[in-house]
Parts: sequence; C-alpha cells; structure tokens
Amino acid sequence: MKLFKLVLVFFLSILVVHSAIGKEAEQKINLTQAEKNWLQAHPEIRLSPDPDFLPIEYIDEFGKYDGIAADYIALLQKKLGSKFKFLKFNNWEEVLEKTRSKESDMWGAATPTPQRREYMLFTEPFIELPAVIIVRKQVDRSLTLDDLKGMKVGVISGYGIHDHIVNNYPDLQLDPVEDIKAGLNKVSFGMIDAMVANIALASFYIEKGGLTNLRVAGESGFTYRFALASRKDWPELNSILDKTLLQITPDERKAIYRKWVALELDVWGEVKNILIGVGVFIFIAGVITILYWNRALTAQVQKRTQEINSKNIELQELNELKNKFLGMAAHDLRNPLTSVMGFTELILELELEEKEKKDYLVTINRASRQMLALINDLLDVSAIESGKFEMNLIPGDLREVIENRIKLVSLAAKAKQIEITSSLEDVSEFNFDKDRISQVVDNLLGNAIKFSKPETTIHVSLNENNARVSIHVRDQGPGIKKEEIDKIFGSFEKLSNQPTAGEKSTGLGMAIVKKIVDAHNGKIDVQSEVGKGTEFKISLVSNSGS
Repeated sequence: MKLFKLVLVFFLSILVVHSAIGKEAEQKINLTQAEKNWLQAHPEIRLSPDPDFLPIEYIDEFGKYDGIAADYIALLQKKLGSKFKFLKFNNWEEVLEKTRSKESDMWGAATPTPQRREYMLFTEPFIELPAVIIVRKQVDRSLTLDDLKGMKVGVISGYGIHDHIVNNYPDLQLDPVEDIKAGLNKVSFGMIDAMVANIALASFYIEKGGLTNLRVAGESGFTYRFALASRKDWPELNSILDKTLLQITPDERKAIYRKWVALELDVWGEVKNILIGVGVFIFIAGVITILYWNRALTAQVQKRTQEINSKNIELQELNELKNKFLGMAAHDLRNPLTSVMGFTELILELELEEKEKKDYLVTINRASRQMLALINDLLDVSAIESGKFEMNLIPGDLREVIENRIKLVSLAAKAKQIEITSSLEDVSEFNFDKDRISQVVDNLLGNAIKFSKPETTIHVSLNENNARVSIHVRDQGPGIKKEEIDKIFGSFEKLSNQPTAGEKSTGLGMAIVKKIVDAHNGKIDVQSEVGKGTEFKISLVSNSGS
C-alpha cells in the first residue's frame, strides 16, 4: 500500500508540474536580441545525459538518447531551431567530471544542489518525484533518514540525494555505488542495509531485476526536482532554456508523460467506474447469498478450505526454497570470505616474501572467484524463479562458441591431467543466446572436469541432423546412480559423487542449464553408467527447422 501511494504521488506530481503556467504559451519565443546573437555565436551546444537513468533519460543499446528528458530536449530543439550535440559518457560521475572541466555544456535532467550550483545554472524544474528508502522485506517497519543511523546506506555517487545526505545527515554511514542496479543488488544480498533513490528509478530496476525481497520502507524527505542545467559562465543559455520551456504546451507535456508512464488523466473517473462495478457485484452476490444461503455457504467453505490448504503448501515450499537459498549463500560464502579476510590480514600484518604474498593473493583470487560464481548462480536462480529470465536470441556460430569454451577450460583440465577431445562439425547458423549457451557449455565441461579422475578423457561433439543441432559432452567419470538421475536438474541438489580435487559446487548449475535449454525450446538428456562415465546431450532446433 505504501509503494502504491508513493507511485501514485509520483505520477500525479509529474502531471501537475508547471500547473502555474495556466494557459497555452505563445508559440513564439520572446528572445532578446542579445540572446539571439548569443545563439548565433554558439552553434554547437554539447549536452551530456546520464547514460542509465530510466525512465528520466538514458542511452539505449543503439546509442540513441531517450527518456522523458530526451523528449523535452527534442521539443526544445524544434522550438529553438537549434541542434544540440549529444555526448556519451560511461556514467554520471564521468558526466560531472567532464562538465566541471568544460568538456560538456549542458545536462538534460539534473537536481540543483549547492555543489552543482558552484559551476552550473538551473532552469525551473520540469519533473518532480520523491526519493525513497528501499530495504529488504524482513525489515517490517517504516523508516526515515534519521532511523538509518548505524546502518550502511547506499546512494548513487554524485546524484542529488548523495549531496543532500552529505549536507544534512553527516553522521550516516554512506556506501556510494556506481548505479542503481549495484545498490539494489547490495541491499538484496544483505551487503548494505538500505538504499535511497528516486521512486521511478527504484521501481523500474526492482521489477527488471526480479528483486522480490525488497520493499519501500518510507520517504527520505528529499524530492528530486529535475531541471535543465547549463554552464555558469553561459547565463544567456540558461535564460534561453527557461523561456523555451515555457513554450512547451500542457498538451505536449501530457503526451510525453503518457508515452513513458501510461497514466490516464481521468484517474478518479476510473476509480468511480471500479467502485460502481464493485457495488453491482456486491449487490448481486448478496441476492444470490440470500436465495441460496445454505448451498452457497457450504460450497464457499469447501472452496476456501481448499484454497487455504493450497496456499499453505505453496508457502511451505517457498519457505523451504528461501531457507535453502539463504542457507546455501551463508554456508558457501562464509568459508571463502573467511579465507579472504585471513589472508589479507596476513599480508597486511606480516613481512612476507614476494612468493608468499603471491601464493596468498592467488588463494584470495580463487576464493573471490568462488564467491562470484555463487552470487551469479543465485542471481540466475532468482531471475528464473521470478519469471525475469531474459534471452537474447541472435544468429551465431555455435561451433565457434564451443571451441572458445573448450580453450577456456583447457588449463583446468590440463592441471588435473585430463584430456579434452572434440569432433565439431560445421552447423547452420541459427538464433541462440551466445552468453547463455556459453554458460551451459561451461557448466557441462566444468562438471566433467570436476568429477573426472586424472588420465581420463572428456569428448565434446557437435553435429546437425534433420534441422536439429546436437551438443554431446561425454566423460569417463564415476557415473551417476539411477536413483539420482532425476535429481540432476533440481535446485540446490548435490549428488553422492564428490569432486576429485576438492572443488566446490553450489548445486545450482544444472538447474540453470535446464532452464536455459528450455528457454531455447530445446531438450537435454543424460545417460550414465556407474563406473564408466556420463554423457549429456543437448538438442536445439536450427532455423532451417522453424
């Protein structure tokens, strides 16, 4: 309910910004002669947007500037008859740095802060929305910024809320992050206690990332008021931008917001219709209840009992999955974290030989990679369970992908004296997700190496038959017991076989493999014989069969 109210406030605030304009602005911009002369003397005005600030502004995958602010800029250019030069930087911190050094002249959407006013001028704001506090769902109370003392709080480095907290809440322990995705993931995995960000940005990335364990705990008291910003030594440009913003009509503003937030203006009309419908439904239901009281009541009790039993089973399953999820993360992250802490303390406190330092750093690197692999698997499982598992299907050369994955694992195989052989045919180019299929091959090869003994062989083959492309990975490992075959593709399942060199396993890899193959409308089969080895076969439909 709290989140709904905040989102509703956000949408309504967007619609009422500049309500004081009151009437259609004149179509002609009333520029002074000095301002006209200034525009002629400055034919190139460089604008640097935030590259990742949906839905306010961002740079899409094709390099196009898009978002609410971008649509405003397009109208400004049309009304002014001028063109801005768009500069693309990696992140907002770089935008700030380039603007301070006057390598950029203007921002498309920014919040005025004392730090920024030192070198930028701001127009009247044209977008307003609140900054909120995001926490994990187990934090079940409302929070303000005052309540965050003693907690580790994430903010996007260089954003307006960062400056606001530094200026007004200097006692808060801040953890500046590069972008909203990094901050929300840190909260989700308990690396920080809370994240403060604007409601539109947070809502978009919580949904996109499938971060179902996060919630809004309260408002920060800070409202983002986004304005156009220009260099402080160019006051003429700021005046021109303010005058041009006044020429954007209410209809043009509404068209922009409908495009990005899909919000109908007649909100209360919609509510009225819903209430009328609910009232009619209640009336009819009441009549039916009076006429068929005993029969309906008995049926309702039975139905509710079934629903409650079903919900209880579902909640128990979700609770078990959550406990497994958290138990796996806590157990498998604790050991490598302990190793990293222990070896870094040794490096810092002892005078070590270079070889000893190198050995410790190798161990730290190995433990860090182990933690990263676990976190990646957990994020994939989270995306799968939340239905946010996205695929990027584009034409590709599957043989080249498999050859590259074999090269990447060859050193690990060689270290265990295991030989990898292959027979890879040229197959038709077809649509598949290169990164996800690479993940599948890595898992199959990694498991084969992990469970194979020295001086054995792993064979990889690729062929095409009847419009189906098949990948085979066969090892000479211990094989899998018949009673364990059905457990292979389950989440958090670990079989009785143990890795031959003490390697770690999360029990998630094969579950992810199965989901990836299913998402390609493919099939995965396994054949195994105890004492002789295991073979995995993946079958994908090529374009010629579609």
